[in-house]
Amino acid sequence: QGTWSQAIFPKYQLGTSHYFKTDRLNLFASYTYNPRKEFKEDQGYINYHSINRPIEQWDTNFERTTRSKAHNAMVILDYKLGEFNSLSFSSNLLLSPDKTSSNRDYTQINNSGIGFDRFSTRSDMGEDLNNIGLDLEYRHQLSDAGAQLTARAHYTRYDHKQVQLLETSFEDGIRQNLTTEADQGIDIVTGQIDLEMPLGGSWLEAGLKTSMVNSESAMDQLRSEGGVVGPTAFSDNFIYDENVYAGYASVAHDWDTWSLKAGLRGEYTD
Repeated sequence: QGTWSQAIFPKYQLGTSHYFKTDRLNLFASYTYNPRKEFKEDQGYINYHSINRPIEQWDTNFERTTRSKAHNAMVILDYKLGEFNSLSFSSNLLLSPDKTSSNRDYTQINNSGIGFDRFSTRSDMGEDLNNIGLDLEYRHQLSDAGAQLTARAHYTRYDHKQVQLLETSFEDGIRQNLTTEADQGIDIVTGQIDLEMPLGGSWLEAGLKTSMVNSESAMDQLRSEGGVVGPTAFSDNFIYDENVYAGYASVAHDWDTWSLKAGLRGEYTD
């Protein structure tokens, strides 16, 4: 399967999907590849009015070209281990390597009262983005009355790297440069177990859950002017870790004309 569109640059997407089924196994897998090259152009005109000064007009021409290659893969699997046991697995993978964005901005100032009449700005940016999600579930049927035990686990990994080079050139030959590097990584792990079962004439639900989040984000900026490298304009390193532990229990009972459900939940965050 695939799609095609035509603008200034053509765009297309290629994909494939497959489904396999047996008495015990259900399997679905898909993959898509989506390369893109996009162009954007804007022209702007701004007039500035001031008392006892001539009208100042700023004419700008902005161009942006973005190139990207995105890969997306998915797998869903259901397997019956026996009459009372089943296993499910799913994954989603996104890879977007070597994404680039090239920006050009040209500004002409008419009737300028400042020391330059035109300047240009160039911005080149590169990005790498990866994201993966994994889910696993085990289910065990305890009785024909609907009692069951379920265990689930999840994992997410997110990575994003970005580098941007920004340069502004003025008519008098002065150049200002700014380099920005950013890096972010996140790990998320969750696990839980749930029990559902009849309790006398009532219905019992109970479970435990834990989640762990590890996140780190860093960004550095380096400025230079006139070919001279200056000090770091901005630097940041943010680390965040969180662990959550929770448990719950509830009992529900139905009568002829009304029903009641009572429960208790506790949570601890570190």
